Amino acid sequence: ANPRISIFGFPGMYQGGVLALAFYLLLVEIPTDLRWVKWVGVGLSIHALLQLAGLDPMVSKAVLPDGHAVAWNGSHVDLGAILAMALPLAGPWWPVVGAGLWASGARGAWIGAAFAVTPARYRVYLLPVFLVPFFLTSPKDKARIELWRIAVEGFLEKPILGHGPELYKLVLESKRQRLDKIVGPTYTQAHAHNDILEVLCCLGVVGLGAYLWLVLPFLRHPSLLALFVNLKFNPISFEVLCVAALIAAAWRVKSEKVKPAPKLGDGHFSPRKGQEILRGWG
Repeated sequence: ANPRISIFGFPGMYQGGVLALAFYLLLVEIPTDLRWVKWVGVGLSIHALLQLAGLDPMVSKAVLPDGHAVAWNGSHVDLGAILAMALPLAGPWWPVVGAGLWASGARGAWIGAAFAVTPARYRVYLLPVFLVPFFLTSPKDKARIELWRIAVEGFLEKPILGHGPELYKLVLESKRQRLDKIVGPTYTQAHAHNDILEVLCCLGVVGLGAYLWLVLPFLRHPSLLALFVNLKFNPISFEVLCVAALIAAAWRVKSEKVKPAPKLGDGHFSPRKGQEILRGWG
């Protein structure tokens, strides 16, 4: 266990516990009108399509990862995650957002979006897609399966409380022999590419119970369902989690008629405001 990594995260990853708490404080500025998600999706999608056409003056088409658009997210996985959340809210702009989602090439986001826009009674027919990764043969796809296996092994070693928050990478480094044969010894990864398996490895069954208790109530919102499904295949950055937190808190304010907390500019910060912020995720 490494308490410092658990609190601050790995250098350069911007995802430790302290940053998460700081972001919760910033949620007092949350916009409660979810139309902003649509326009974020439209803007990102247009940018992504321009990139694929070679019309982005800042990012050459030649440097796009495997030909996938990244827009200004810098990652096709993060771009896909945000657009998958935007698609259910896009209204008549759904073809534009859908085209941007396709341009991202993020397959996990495609599956998440499919679950989000499919009526609930038909989603059961989409469940077989979770078996698809086991039949893919590229080195990256095989590496994902190996990351899942390592997470399961780590969980079985410490099934109750796990190895500690943010410590999957350390578990990986101790069990990477087979992974090295697939992608080489220089490959590094801080996440298990599956949120459930990573929580089990790092926090055990106790942590998984807490995680599901916080997250499951929000899966009634299609945008958050899209992200939850996507997380079974890909990790996402802190900026994507920020978007999801804003959607979750705004939706709660609207659906449950929770009175929004006063803005930071109101000149005061009350304990009640802090409580409302922390309730944003449940």
